[in-house]
Amino acid sequence: MTTVFRKVQLGLRWTRRRDDRRSDTSKEIQRDNCIKSVESDNPSLPANDGSGSPFPGNERQLLDQRPGLSKPSIDILSRSSNVTMKDVIIHAQAAERIENHYHASGAGFDMRLNAALQRLPDPKGCSWDDLHTCSEGTRVEHIKEISLWAAGSTDGNTLTGKSEQVLVVGGPAGSGKSALAHTICKKMDERGLLVTSVFFSQLSHELSSQDFMAMFIRGLCSISPQVEQRIGELIIERPALASAPAIVQFRGLIIPIIPLLPSNRTYVVGIDALDEQSDRVILELLRDYVSRLPITFKFVLTTRPVPQVMQQLERQSHIHIFSRSLAGDSSFEDIRTYANVRLSKAYYREEITPELLDKFISKSEGLFLWAEAVLNHIDNSYDPLAELADIVKGASTHWAEAENATKKLDWLYEHILSKLEWTDPRFVEKYRIIMGALVTLAEPLSANGLAAMYEPDGITELDIHRICTFIRPLLQDYTRNDPQKPIRLLHLSLQEFLTQRAPAPYRVDSKANHHSLSRLSLLTIKKAFVSASVPILGYTEGDWVWDLAEIPPEIPTLSKEEVSENLWYAIRHLVEHELLGEVATDQTHSMLLYEVAVENPRFLLETSASLGAVVDIASIRKRALTLRKETLSLVDIRKTMGIYYAMARCLYALDKSLGILEEAILLYRQFSSSPSDPAADLEYALCLHNLAGLLYSRRRSHEALEVAEEALIITRRLTAANQNMAGPALGSLLLLQSLLLYRLERHEESHQVDLDAIDAFRGLQISQPGKFRTHLAMSLSWTAENLMCQSRFEEALSYIQESIEHRRSLANHDPDKYGEPLARTLIDYGFCLAQVGRAAEAVSTGEEAVEIHRRLAAKDPSRFKESLSDSLYWLAWCMSTCDRHADAVPLSLESLEIRRKLAEEDPTTYEDSLAFSLDNYAFYLSKCPGNLAESIIQPFKEAADIRRRLASEDPQRFGYNLEHLLIDLAATLDELDRPGDAAQAMKELVDIRRGPAGAASANHDVLAAYAQSLDLYSFYLSKSPITLVESNTPGLEALEIRRKLAREDPQRFDEDLAESLHSFAMQLGRCHRYGDAIPISLEGIETQRRLVERDSEVQVHDPLLAEMLNECAWDLFSSPGREHEALKLAEESVEIYRRLALKNREYSNDVAMSLDTLGVTLNRCERYEDALTPILEGLEIYHQAVEGKAYEVHDLHSGSLHKAYADSLLGLGRKDEAIVALEGAITIYQRLVASEPEDASYGLRLHDCLQLLKRLLDGAGDSK
Repeated sequence: MTTVFRKVQLGLRWTRRRDDRRSDTSKEIQRDNCIKSVESDNPSLPANDGSGSPFPGNERQLLDQRPGLSKPSIDILSRSSNVTMKDVIIHAQAAERIENHYHASGAGFDMRLNAALQRLPDPKGCSWDDLHTCSEGTRVEHIKEISLWAAGSTDGNTLTGKSEQVLVVGGPAGSGKSALAHTICKKMDERGLLVTSVFFSQLSHELSSQDFMAMFIRGLCSISPQVEQRIGELIIERPALASAPAIVQFRGLIIPIIPLLPSNRTYVVGIDALDEQSDRVILELLRDYVSRLPITFKFVLTTRPVPQVMQQLERQSHIHIFSRSLAGDSSFEDIRTYANVRLSKAYYREEITPELLDKFISKSEGLFLWAEAVLNHIDNSYDPLAELADIVKGASTHWAEAENATKKLDWLYEHILSKLEWTDPRFVEKYRIIMGALVTLAEPLSANGLAAMYEPDGITELDIHRICTFIRPLLQDYTRNDPQKPIRLLHLSLQEFLTQRAPAPYRVDSKANHHSLSRLSLLTIKKAFVSASVPILGYTEGDWVWDLAEIPPEIPTLSKEEVSENLWYAIRHLVEHELLGEVATDQTHSMLLYEVAVENPRFLLETSASLGAVVDIASIRKRALTLRKETLSLVDIRKTMGIYYAMARCLYALDKSLGILEEAILLYRQFSSSPSDPAADLEYALCLHNLAGLLYSRRRSHEALEVAEEALIITRRLTAANQNMAGPALGSLLLLQSLLLYRLERHEESHQVDLDAIDAFRGLQISQPGKFRTHLAMSLSWTAENLMCQSRFEEALSYIQESIEHRRSLANHDPDKYGEPLARTLIDYGFCLAQVGRAAEAVSTGEEAVEIHRRLAAKDPSRFKESLSDSLYWLAWCMSTCDRHADAVPLSLESLEIRRKLAEEDPTTYEDSLAFSLDNYAFYLSKCPGNLAESIIQPFKEAADIRRRLASEDPQRFGYNLEHLLIDLAATLDELDRPGDAAQAMKELVDIRRGPAGAASANHDVLAAYAQSLDLYSFYLSKSPITLVESNTPGLEALEIRRKLAREDPQRFDEDLAESLHSFAMQLGRCHRYGDAIPISLEGIETQRRLVERDSEVQVHDPLLAEMLNECAWDLFSSPGREHEALKLAEESVEIYRRLALKNREYSNDVAMSLDTLGVTLNRCERYEDALTPILEGLEIYHQAVEGKAYEVHDLHSGSLHKAYADSLLGLGRKDEAIVALEGAITIYQRLVASEPEDASYGLRLHDCLQLLKRLLDGAGDSK
């Protein structure tokens, strides 16, 4: 009887939970969206739509979201989630933010993609070279071992640790590391595993971290068209990424595309001569960032084991140091093989005796560079055989065994140099200048560039070629036929020899040459400045500099090809040469430095920024002031501070901006005057404002708050004297302070500061009508958002309403510019209304937001069709919340179709959103009567297919969404009377969660999720007679897990345990295993009593306790001889339901049900008179429900009550009255059979009543 109905009730409870989850998680839609609407139309506060920032400059690109406010995909109500909006709080992380994407199709889009990708640097000479690989037969074991590691295989490999992602192959200079690197890269490339190869060298290929990252990105683009397209789109969305620092590109371009990469292969990156590049960012990337990539990425790098490299890379868990030696005895045979290959092509090969060859190999001591240099040298000698013999006879055996490889290289270099014409004074003069330049240059210059740099010293291109011809054995691939080709020394060790150990006359003076290059760089820079040869400059000047309402211009880029080679070099390396050179004593040099670094720093800063390498202006300015000892006025200081401040605003997203701004502030603090100048004080406050924003964006919130508070003291003082002068700065600073306080979890203080900001902008709006309306609207929205994040929705409403008034006025004036922020604010308002029980009013705001987005999308579909989809999605949810499911269906379908088209154009970005739309659409259909089951299930299936594919590619990101879609799918299938299909969906979920739950590291959350899936699986199995018994196995497993969790954390898991005990007991009862069900049920009741006692004030646990008592009473009733035990539980259940019904009429049905249980039990105990009281009370509730005076009572309960009434009357000998009651029960059961013919239990009840009536009418039923 009621046992069957309670199983139905359990199913309804699962459905209610699913709907509740939709309601709870819907808060995320609004929380995320309100952030976006806050900043959308204010040019002085952070905004993702390009319309402004509360901090000077484009710092909106870095300020991150307030903690916990948004996700890349937002799960709302499980079916009503993932509304992806444009976020206005800017943050430094890659993860976890919502990005705005450009989306288009066709040839135009392809051209934009190609143009975006072409903006990435494309350094030449980074590929492996077949001519530079190891000679055949050399380094066999090295190559085998490294190749196995790089390919991800461990068969026969002595390298262990599958999590290692970086292999450091170290060795001394000249040990053949580069040849090994070329070989490994070639082999990996031939196997299709190589992503990119980069060969660094200050003396061969000087590449920066940006160059390396560009090659890495370009290599990833070649993996698949999807990866290439996504990277292009990311650059279109954030153009600065194309020229951003390497780490910014890593976060912004590489991390987002990882989900697109196949997981069934390795990705090899080859790096050669890491020690021979000066950009330490590469080391930081290898040390701190490579480990963030999947373990399928393998970086193979070679380096000399210098401290600055090894100290960074050793003792890192993801880095392995290669143990095989590249020099010494182990390399002798490799050098012999190499020498034989080289000499086999020489005309004098037959003249070299085996003895001389052995001596040559022994002399090499396993150092490949020495062998290569010797063979190169003798190739160009008059008598190669004699030259080789002389080289071999140069040292004793003791010397050969005791000295290290570097000394031997020194001897070789000295031997080669000793052959030059040192008695020719003209040669010696030019050698000292030109060799001094080649050794001292930070990166190689061509003959043309070097001649242009040294023109003031009388050096010509012909001079350079003559000297290079003499020293050709010490140069790499030098040719006179290509004057544009950089001239490179043979190796870094040659530079070390010439500057540190070489005797006269070979040695060059490093400090003197640095000094010369600094002077020549200053002359080059001054000449370019005077001649205005860089026309794009001047971008840091203008009225925008001190106006917070203005957005700073983007820094124009200059490529190396757009400026002269010597100017490009001078701008990039002036500081290095100046600081490493001799301190200038001549007035000419010091005056040049003063002019460039102090009097006119704008040219140097702007040019270096445009070239992508901002100079360390503070260091050379300090050097210039030390040399000149000039006294600067406050006017000079303000001018310099203004230049620094403007440059910092333009550079906001880059690390260099912080140092420049700190220098500007330091200047003011050192030279500020008393009494103060209000204009200068305001400029200083704005510098502090900018610095606070930079510190905030770098998550240095405590420091940022101190700086912001210092700026607030100044601006408050200035505003008291002149509101219009400092008011905008005060308002923006207050908003920044609010943001900082919120991040520091000082929420109430944050709210109070919001109110101060509103007051500040109100005052400005009054004094300057119209100019600050966007600021005021933004501050109101920001305040509302702060309150909404604290669930203070009632308070937030008034602020949003006022913000809407201002934004509506702005949108009436310029709908294209201000329509979007108005629409988002309307959605915020609607969400708040829904949260305070005014969902019906929220519909109109959603409709207005949709109308705005329709108008905007009609004008610019590529920009606004996503926003239209989001607003339709929101409005459909709002309609469904108001039980207007039929109205939600077409809105949801329209949103779905837009997202389907977006997903076709860009599946990576939009497939997840499409899955959410399909899920919600199916849900709304299921709530509308008359829809065919297949029409409801089909969208679910499509969503599930998408979710499965996404989860297989990135389980961490998309696994959660798949799991909850399976839960929703099962619930819908169950509602459609397809419990078997629902069980299959839950079986899939169980299989997904089983693996993580079985891991030794599984935490409570993982185990609880697994137990939930088992419970659901068991529940759906129990709904079919065929699988009823089978349902006990997963039910018991879930119960055991929840018992364990409750023992370890009862406060958190007792509630789950109680539900699991109740569910399992019911299933045992349905299997007629009442004896097994009773102790489980009693354990559940005891657990539930603890919950009731713990939360006695809220009484949230009372309904389930009453239900458990009633169910246990039925189990006891069904166990012969235990009827009297059931009475007490049934009576307690009645009392609880009566108490609940007094507060909520919904419980009337439950009261009737429990009264039926009590009456039937009393009848079984033959207490017929006592049974009449609860039965009649239950029947009265039924009659009131029929008359509309009480909440509806289910026919199942009313039929049972009529039958129980007939039984009581029969027991009391009142046959005629019993017949009337029995006829009432028959009428009700006939109605149930007609309306629900698929439920066989109704037919059985009807049959029993008809049989009893027949016996009574035949006179065979005079007594019970």
